[in-house]
Amino acid sequence: MSLGVLTGLVVFVATIWLVIKGGPQVGKHLQLLSQYYIGYTVTWAGAFVGLFYGFLTGYVGGWLVAWMYNLIVNIRNR
Repeated sequence: MSLGVLTGLVVFVATIWLVIKGGPQVGKHLQLLSQYYIGYTVTWAGAFVGLFYGFLTGYVGGWLVAWMYNLIVNIRNR
């Protein structure tokens, strides 16, 4: 859960930072997340979409790491 919150906040803050910074091409590299996160853009609304998808990605990734860790520990303790 904590990895999900952290990942979501990182995407959210990075998006907001680039929106506030502005410029001719805002977030050219961060915009590539839209290839994976449907509906994501480097805008205020996109920051909340990124927060959701970032949380989801971090949560699933953290769950998989915990599951693998527990599996290895159980195998070693047999």
